[in-house]
Amino acid sequence: MTTPEIFISYSWANKKIADKIYYDLTFVGFKVVKDDHTLEYTDRISEFMKRIRKANFALILVCDNYLKSFNCMTEIMQLRKDEDIWQKILPVMCNDAKIYKPLERVVYISYWQQQASSIQNALKDINPINVTSTLDELKNYIEISQQIDSFLLNLKDRLNTTPEALFKDFYRPLTNRIGIEPDFGQMMQLVPICFIKDPHERLTTLNSFIEANKIDTPHTYSITGSCYRDMKNFEKAIQFYKLAVQYDDFDYAAWNNLGQVYESVYKNYDSAKIAYEKAIEAMPQFDIPRLNLGCLLSSHLNDLNGAKQQYEQILTFDENNPKAHNNLANIYRSSELRDLSKFEKHILIAVSQKNVEATLNYANYLKAEKQEIELGNSFYQKAREFDIDNKFGPLIDALMKTNKG
Repeated sequence: MTTPEIFISYSWANKKIADKIYYDLTFVGFKVVKDDHTLEYTDRISEFMKRIRKANFALILVCDNYLKSFNCMTEIMQLRKDEDIWQKILPVMCNDAKIYKPLERVVYISYWQQQASSIQNALKDINPINVTSTLDELKNYIEISQQIDSFLLNLKDRLNTTPEALFKDFYRPLTNRIGIEPDFGQMMQLVPICFIKDPHERLTTLNSFIEANKIDTPHTYSITGSCYRDMKNFEKAIQFYKLAVQYDDFDYAAWNNLGQVYESVYKNYDSAKIAYEKAIEAMPQFDIPRLNLGCLLSSHLNDLNGAKQQYEQILTFDENNPKAHNNLANIYRSSELRDLSKFEKHILIAVSQKNVEATLNYANYLKAEKQEIELGNSFYQKAREFDIDNKFGPLIDALMKTNKG
């Protein structure tokens, strides 16, 4: 079966979303047309917009800016020339696209009517012979003002999806509609490369993969960054992490890794904070960047309340997360936000999850603050049982010999 061509119609307000869709879909074998990957210097944009009719499908990223963009609505007017327009359109609704109530749709009808009227008024005293091209363009504005009501009503009445839903299910709503399964062949080849322990071997294998497949994607940039990070070449690591997020602003792993390099290597806490926040924005229910941001806020930016908010947010989607509970316990044990009843509540939940750090933390509290030496040592023993890799063995031996915890 011939792979269908997908034309991405978007406004520059959603360029980052469009970029991610382009790279994700091309990586799994789809033919995708997007302006900045198709147009060359001096090419006619008006001719490119007509290409939307030749594509099998038109994925449209609908937002407020899109519905007020002349170029975007011109692409829609091109589609309206086809009888099967709604068989071709794949609508993706962004957060600020308000079209479901009559008054919301009237905003756009009025906008385009005013645009057309403004041009007409500006031209009324000009000889038509001198503005033939502009008059042709005015016809397009008038057409948009006349057709947008019907377009919005049709859009409202059809089941659509959101960028978040597409990313979460890796485009399942879209691929089901198209009837073509993604080709995960290249992606599956990358998985074992990621797990090569030696970073030099990992990078060599990755470069061979890139050369053999003639690709460079945000995925490969991110993996390359991690290779250089593990090789202690941190400047190169930052360079490739930045490339990854430049082309895929939603690459939460690259943002998180970039934040860790900024924080631990360069002590650039402001840049680390921004990177962690971008990772959270890209994947709100991913606990690691929230844990990292929380530790950064409490340890380096003197913001315990901000850290507390991050840990509490984790518990809204992972109520038993042991690291979030342990970190919250530490906050409630601090002098600034001291509340030992809340400390015990959170620490015991973490201990119940067999978290080694939390168990050590609780044992320390029992010995140092409550003077319950035997009970504290019993929890040190529990920590030893939980410490399968014996990572904390020497520390536990030392702590059990002191009454101070």
